[in-house]
Amino acid sequence: MAKVADICLVIEGSYPYVTGGVSSWIQWLTENMKEFTFSIVALIAEPKSESDRKYTFPENVVSCQEHVIFDYDKLEKARPLRLSAGKWRKLATRVSTLVDDWRQGVLSPESLAFLQNIITTHSPRIFKNFMTDEPAFAVLTRLYEKYRGDAGFVKYFYNFRNIHLIFFRLLSLVQELPEAIIYHSPGTGYGGLLACLKSAVYGGRAIITEHGIYLQEREMELLKSDWLDDPYLKDMWIDAFSAICRWQYGFAHRIITLYDGNKNLEIEYG
Repeated sequence: MAKVADICLVIEGSYPYVTGGVSSWIQWLTENMKEFTFSIVALIAEPKSESDRKYTFPENVVSCQEHVIFDYDKLEKARPLRLSAGKWRKLATRVSTLVDDWRQGVLSPESLAFLQNIITTHSPRIFKNFMTDEPAFAVLTRLYEKYRGDAGFVKYFYNFRNIHLIFFRLLSLVQELPEAIIYHSPGTGYGGLLACLKSAVYGGRAIITEHGIYLQEREMELLKSDWLDDPYLKDMWIDAFSAICRWQYGFAHRIITLYDGNKNLEIEYG
């Protein structure tokens, strides 16, 4: 059985494979806080080997996990649940409430309880239902008519699917994260979301040390992107990143930034 760490660092796209500011900070942190034990959870874009690592873990790092964030193999191969029409009616109501909450960057107690249930009981099988079942498609069309009815449906469908595939992947990883007293992430992206979800579902404190303003960086990338050829598609992605960042700002037990300028931007973003 893996040792329970004091601090689980959930890191997206940097340590231990990329050198630079965030990675150097994490190495400094683990080397100089010898009185604490650490677990490392690295979210990476593609599989890596141990020889690709740029850093050597100090002795107080008790475990390391790596997850390819865009690896949807388990989701695609999962066997969907057998859901009755009555079960789907209840699910549809709860999913609609969750989406309404999420668009505001909050999770009501009811929505959080719903997430806890699907993560601990039905993940990842229920996500296959969300992607393939006819009642799920009916929920999606209602959301389209409510929020994006003036836009083309086909592009909406595929962007909605791509956005939610990433969320389903993260939700399916929550159970796999090691147990720790504190979950700490150096950003409010996917790593921060996973750290906060783990804390919300299983307990423990969540801390974000935001080295750069993640939402601002994603907004700048998306507004300049060529692969999203309609403004409303860019809005969909920006809305998604805005929701995950604002929820973390509201949920995390401590938000730390590097200087007052970024602090003011964080306040502006929620």
